[in-house]
Amino acid sequence: MKYRNPFHVNVFPYRVQKGQIEFLLMRRLPHGGGFWQGVSGGVLVDEDRTLAAERELEEETGFQTGVQSLGFTYSYPVGEKDNPKYAPDVKEVVEHAFVADVSGLGETILSREHDAFKWQRFSDIDMKEYIACRYCPTS
Repeated sequence: MKYRNPFHVNVFPYRVQKGQIEFLLMRRLPHGGGFWQGVSGGVLVDEDRTLAAERELEEETGFQTGVQSLGFTYSYPVGEKDNPKYAPDVKEVVEHAFVADVSGLGETILSREHDAFKWQRFSDIDMKEYIACRYCPTS
């Protein structure tokens, strides 16, 4: 059986509008969780993480540009529904964070993984609906 690589990338596309930085958030389809996220995807076996981030950015948004590593990684546990995708000894997925300046590159073209998008300043992002909090405890 071929298992999924336990390394992912998360790209935060941004643009500068009227002197303000805005980040692109996209909503996953309901069967994919219905949460808001940046560009996220798996790193293929033997694929460079930066190239994976650029590939995912183009696949999910249509933007063709370079990305910059934030030098930041985080991990999250492999959930029960994801277990069959990964080798039996994999207990967590490591995500590598990137940013991409997409100012002036045209309109966002969503992939089939998402049904909506919005541009928001960081201070306006509701972290409760963002992907990072899909693992947060509920109160």
